[in-house]
Amino acid sequence: MSNYFVSVILEFFAKHPAWPISTLATIVITNPVEMVVSSILSEKFIASLQNQPNMRYLWLIMGMQFASNVVHALQELVDAHYFPKLEQEIRMDLLSKISTKQEFNYETMDGGDIITNIRNIPSNVSHFIDRFTTWVITPIITIFLIGAYLMRVNAPLGLKLVGILMLYMACNFAVLRSIPQEAQRQEVEEGLLINHIDDALNNALSTMMCDSTTQELASIAEQHARFDSYMTTNLQKRAHGMMLSGVMIVVALGAIVWLIFQAYRNRTLSKANLVIMLIVTISLVRHIRLHTNRMIYAFLEYAKLIKNHAFVQELAHKTVPDGLASGFPIH
Repeated sequence: MSNYFVSVILEFFAKHPAWPISTLATIVITNPVEMVVSSILSEKFIASLQNQPNMRYLWLIMGMQFASNVVHALQELVDAHYFPKLEQEIRMDLLSKISTKQEFNYETMDGGDIITNIRNIPSNVSHFIDRFTTWVITPIITIFLIGAYLMRVNAPLGLKLVGILMLYMACNFAVLRSIPQEAQRQEVEEGLLINHIDDALNNALSTMMCDSTTQELASIAEQHARFDSYMTTNLQKRAHGMMLSGVMIVVALGAIVWLIFQAYRNRTLSKANLVIMLIVTISLVRHIRLHTNRMIYAFLEYAKLIKNHAFVQELAHKTVPDGLASGFPIH
């Protein structure tokens, strides 16, 4: 499904290319470059232990860590400049859509819902970009760039390692792909439940006078059971997804280490490259594991964008029939 907000994000990136370029540069410097350089320096330090330990390599590793933190901090400043601009553009676009309408039918579209969405949608988009970049784009780019380095060290071995990690990522996506739909169902049921409770509270006096409190509570309990069912399913899917990804990453790591030692035994890998490949792949696997655990948040943020897209579609196409006086003037 085409999403209005995805198109807005892409248009904003096209108008401000410095933002995505700086983001990609940050990902490269603070992940692949840091891992490769730190691994090479670690191998040199380990080799120096045979004679006189060369502490210079440890200082260089710490300097690399510091440089990565500085790059991250600079990217935060760049984000602080562009995120408010993006939110303003989205907010003003929503307001312009509303200003083209003379009135809305409050029976089908609540004014409070419009106001709430105008306030919340821009921050939803910001959260989605932030989490999608951090938890989805970053590990994919890191795998490819680290893979390119490993293939330079040992082409057949590097290709196998990248293949294993990409297979893991594909399986992880397959496990998590149903999360947006489940989250949306839970949110819809929660909205219905809250509305039902609000109605019951607003009508509390008449409910008690008509002696229908028991029926009202039974109806709310039934609605709550539906919501609980969706919420339980959603949480179970997340737990199963995290459990499966944990098992898959352990299997992937075991296969990678085994392949590296096999290459060393077959004398297609030097001792120095053995140490470098072990350090870089173990740190890469740990990095990917950390990120894939949190991919779920990017999926959940996209579920919000799906809901917000439906709201904008309704806003853009909803009209009040001629002669119907049940609307209220927006202006």
